[in-house]
Amino acid sequence: MSEVLVVVDATGEFGVKKVTLEMLTLARALGTPAAVVLGGTGAAQALADKLGEYGAAKVYAAEGEEIDGYLVAPKATVLADLVKRVQPVAVLLASSQEGKEIAARLAVKLDNGILTDVTDLAADGTATQEVFAGSTIVKSKVTRGLPLVTVRPNSLTPAPAPVTPEVEQLAVQGHPAGGPAGRHPSGGRRRRAARADGDPPADRRVRASARAGPAAPATAGGGDRAGKGGAHAGRPRPVQHGVGHAPRSQPGHREDACRTVVDQVGGT
Repeated sequence: MSEVLVVVDATGEFGVKKVTLEMLTLARALGTPAAVVLGGTGAAQALADKLGEYGAAKVYAAEGEEIDGYLVAPKATVLADLVKRVQPVAVLLASSQEGKEIAARLAVKLDNGILTDVTDLAADGTATQEVFAGSTIVKSKVTRGLPLVTVRPNSLTPAPAPVTPEVEQLAVQGHPAGGPAGRHPSGGRRRRAARADGDPPADRRVRASARAGPAAPATAGGGDRAGKGGAHAGRPRPVQHGVGHAPRSQPGHREDACRTVVDQVGGT
């Protein structure tokens, strides 16, 4: 039988989530379940026994910093390459925020249809969706490509079907320095701190100060603070009286102030 790819939803602390076991149970009615683990090094080995207990005959492992250190973009790329290679009969993902985003990116890469929040999937690709809080049941199918669906948690009862899974490592393409959009918060700030040309943050701040030009002259009474590098050092100073800004005590000061600001930014 042809493979049904099940993208594993799991955590390092609690292991395989229940929705993954539901998807493996659903996949057995469509073909041969094959789990896809996207995570850090060693993640697939830690989850293989549990996945095999619920029928995963094969476990595809895409592991490493290129996957675990980012959000969804590299995961969608790996899945797209795998789908093109193995030609599965369906791809199942969890209806979580990440699962839906991976599915959406995968659909774009494959020029494929997508169905979300599915509660059942028939062998012919007909999906069942419950809308309006379950008051309406919809039957739908993708009109282009293979069934690419996200499965709503708690849609069915997981049933064990123990097998011994074969683990296959997938090649993961690295990303250039700085990484793609979607860097994981745990490492994104560190990656963004250095540009691709290797400039440290301090050099960039110096260049930014040079581009900004010299600081405006200090206002009366503020010279000491500016000269000593106080909180207001280097900040633009208010417009002084006598350069187009009428004192507040004079009539029409608001109009004059507005005109002054506009003139400064090149307005008319």
